[in-house]
Amino acid sequence: MEKDKVVDESNVCHVCNGDVGQAHSCLTCHRFIHIFCGTQQDEEGYGQKAICKDCSDVQIVNKPVEKTTCTTKETPKAKRPWDWKQCGLSQQKSSSQIPEKVRKTSSTEKGVQQKFVCIDCLEQSLQGKTDERFAQICRLDNTSIKRHISRWHCPPKSESCRFVPSNSIQVQVLRRKYDKPKIIQSSSNTNKQAPRQAPQPLLTESGEIESLCDVETRQLNDKKGQDISELQQSKDEGDDSDSIGSSSASTTVKMQSTLLQFGTCQSDNDRTPVTLEKVMEAIQNLNIKVDDIAKKHSSLAHLACEDSDTSKAIRRLKSAENIIQIAEATNLLEWFYDEDEETGILRCLPCFQLYMASRPNLANLTPLRAQRLLSSSSSGTFATGILLKKETTRLLIQGHNSRWYTQKNSCLEHLCLIGTGSNIHKKAMDEYKRNLQIEQRRSTAAMNIFRSVIADLKLGAAAQHVETLISLLASCSVNVGCIRHCRKNVKDILYCLEKTVNGRILKWLSTPLPSTMIPPHYWATIDKSTPSRTTNQATLIVARDENGIPNPIPVAAPPVYSEFDVASYEKMAEMLLKVIQDNFSTDLQARLCAVSADGPYQANGFRGKPLEKLGIEDNELALPVIWDAAHILNLAVLDVKDSNTDSGQHFRRFVKRCNVFNTILANGKGFAFLQLTDSSARRPVSYACQRFASSSYEQWEKIEKSFASYWQAFDLLYPNRREDEEYQYMIAGSDFIMDLLAFLDTMKPVVDSMLRVQSLDTPVWKLKLWWPSIKALMAKASNEYPVSLPKLNKVMGSLKAGCTYNAVTLLPGWLITNVEGCGGNKTYTWSLRDDEDIENDHVQFAKDLMTAVENRVLSVTSSAFLSVLEVFDAQSLVNLQCGRMVEQEIEFQIPAGEYDNYGLQQCKEVMKIISQMQHIKESGMDFDPRLANRFMRCLKETVLAGVWKGLCPEWFVDDKNRPVQQPSDAVLKEFKIHLLMRCLRWFSATEKETKFAYTNRTCTSHSTLTKKSTPSQNHQLASSLT
Repeated sequence: MEKDKVVDESNVCHVCNGDVGQAHSCLTCHRFIHIFCGTQQDEEGYGQKAICKDCSDVQIVNKPVEKTTCTTKETPKAKRPWDWKQCGLSQQKSSSQIPEKVRKTSSTEKGVQQKFVCIDCLEQSLQGKTDERFAQICRLDNTSIKRHISRWHCPPKSESCRFVPSNSIQVQVLRRKYDKPKIIQSSSNTNKQAPRQAPQPLLTESGEIESLCDVETRQLNDKKGQDISELQQSKDEGDDSDSIGSSSASTTVKMQSTLLQFGTCQSDNDRTPVTLEKVMEAIQNLNIKVDDIAKKHSSLAHLACEDSDTSKAIRRLKSAENIIQIAEATNLLEWFYDEDEETGILRCLPCFQLYMASRPNLANLTPLRAQRLLSSSSSGTFATGILLKKETTRLLIQGHNSRWYTQKNSCLEHLCLIGTGSNIHKKAMDEYKRNLQIEQRRSTAAMNIFRSVIADLKLGAAAQHVETLISLLASCSVNVGCIRHCRKNVKDILYCLEKTVNGRILKWLSTPLPSTMIPPHYWATIDKSTPSRTTNQATLIVARDENGIPNPIPVAAPPVYSEFDVASYEKMAEMLLKVIQDNFSTDLQARLCAVSADGPYQANGFRGKPLEKLGIEDNELALPVIWDAAHILNLAVLDVKDSNTDSGQHFRRFVKRCNVFNTILANGKGFAFLQLTDSSARRPVSYACQRFASSSYEQWEKIEKSFASYWQAFDLLYPNRREDEEYQYMIAGSDFIMDLLAFLDTMKPVVDSMLRVQSLDTPVWKLKLWWPSIKALMAKASNEYPVSLPKLNKVMGSLKAGCTYNAVTLLPGWLITNVEGCGGNKTYTWSLRDDEDIENDHVQFAKDLMTAVENRVLSVTSSAFLSVLEVFDAQSLVNLQCGRMVEQEIEFQIPAGEYDNYGLQQCKEVMKIISQMQHIKESGMDFDPRLANRFMRCLKETVLAGVWKGLCPEWFVDDKNRPVQQPSDAVLKEFKIHLLMRCLRWFSATEKETKFAYTNRTCTSHSTLTKKSTPSQNHQLASSLT
């Protein structure tokens, strides 16, 4: 007996699949187990013997199974839960709780061990649907029966599962039934005969099963009786020549009827007519049977090639040249390389996942550890992982050698289901595909639920109709799953979306740019707002991509007052850095180069906290906190509007008169009359004090374009108005039209500047560079009234009382200036505004507005800071290239020494700040300030090549904004220099412009006055810098 022992060297308990020592082993199979995984036999202590749970159910004394059919339907008494805590107390309990055991007999005493089969599974295997070994079962204990039902019955139904011995009569009859095919014979009378039925075993009156001989004898006697009855029936019918000698056509019809009736014997009177539906049904049934026969007799290799995924993987695998390309060729094979030991592991993913289904702890192990655990005594298989030694791994990586071709052939055979392990791989592939389908269904359901949530948010319903949208999708047969349909999950869904988007943004921000070989820098803009009841600090960062295009990225909007504390500048600065760290990473904070915000963030305390946190030396160029350009211009307008000066009163009076249109015609009856009058008229809006002046400027433009429709709707709305009705003088007075046109002309440079600086391409310091040109335009509005105001100057002569403007008769400029009394005893004081009053009001307003804007713009940046930034401005670099070409040499307008020294000092200051940044030091880039000369020289040469050598044709565009080449000596063309940093939009041919032109290979820069330039002089063709 000692020689027959089989000792398992592994350290895994085969009962619970957990790690186990060598203290306890099974008395029957001699494998190491936990003491609580079996029934204790000896005294308690180290080395105590036990019988494992699998061996304890090997032999169970039951009734003879040859005479009865065993079903798996369990009764409440048959269910016996196993508790390892009570195994040691087996001596104290009655023996009725433990099944009766018999001594395990040797192979010489009982011969081959009795085996059982499942009748349903055996029949499916004989039909070619499954493998026959799936129908076999070793023991008829509850554990084996449950395991068989859970594996091979889907869905598990124990009521229809029958087990009989493998050599029983039922098995023999079933095999005989599928071994002999059905034969359809035709008789002389009916031309058809039912196919022979396989002998079915019957139970006798005593409950015993008939033997095979008895079954065949009974069926033979029944057949003889049937033949005798058919013969007697044919004699009674007579020897009619028509019925006996039927034609071939009638025989064919009867044969078709035989196929349609599926071999059932019927008389001529009971035969149903042949229809097209029955013919198609018979053909479909024949196709199904042929497919079943082909599937039954096809090989596993042929079945593997029928799989599209496997066939594609095989084709790609054949073209692989080394082991590394195998993993790239298919997802079915995995390749792992250990750099420390220089070994590799090659394994099949579906087969390994089949292992993990029974042992989930393998997912937490490394590939090498899992391979050693599953195959401790061999190199392993594709399922456990093939361990490749150092020399073998080197040859497989090298490729094109005998070892590589052998391994490649093994991979192909494994995927083609050839050789050892083909059945396991076939089962693993089926499970792998099933898991992929399940995962695909889950992914589709999650995506549909996510889209429902997003659609609900777009509707502004705040997740109130998520269930309704999901129910609508479910009613349309859309896959939405069975769980997570509540609106409470919306927050979790949006959280997952936010994390996914932040991960992709972080990946993009961490990718080095091709031009600098380091990740992009970014600047942040922040502002406080109270959209509902909570005050939040919205944070947005802007980074440029490889093409120089700025990309805004919203980060977060955390609440400001989360604690009982004052929202100080240091706290808001810490909040800015924290949201960047929480949503992206800590390393991203070092690439913050500037902050753009409004007034509350301009304090020194706010800027000092990021400098301290990031370890940056305090310098004016290091991490500047600059004004938001649109805010600074809007504050200048508010300074005039809210002041107590004459200009402020004039501004507020004009805004009040413009809001009359919104009060009367924006809603209700007034709006209906406006639509009936002119359906194309724009709906009037009010002046929004909480918004920028650029948005409120649109109110004035709507009034100018739809003034005739507004007055017509007002006239129809109040046909019987009194002469002293104030509204008619407020909206139709001649002074109002003059004020409207004058405000449109005066405010246009400020509004255009505000719209321009709101672009992400335009930094705030550009506003200070543009201010001299803007100031010149605004000075004209005050010094040259009304000539410098084009809209007002065009109709100035016709804006009198009694004259018409846009088909509207203008009224005198009467306005109520004072109201005394109360109730019905009010006294109104009227005053008439003449042309002189209107001119004085507008001249003073233009002067005060210019002064307010200048004070705000000059405080944006210091002169020293602006001088550094101006050096790197695109317009300044292009201006530097003006000159002429003489004998292939360029003579610049400025002296050569001044050209060479341009921007050197400013570049040194910038490089000094850059060299102190931590991430620049870690990148290894050399930004020594002493190299400023080389850096500026490269920058000048680049711009020179773009201007003079035509390397940047996109800088020059024609009137249709199409790029053109640099003009030659003989042909002069008008062109525009198109730069990223463009000047103001309102620069036109009638205003001051900066001109660039080529004249016989000469690039010059000059200025023109208010008159339109004529480029014919000196043969110069010029165009404005946009």
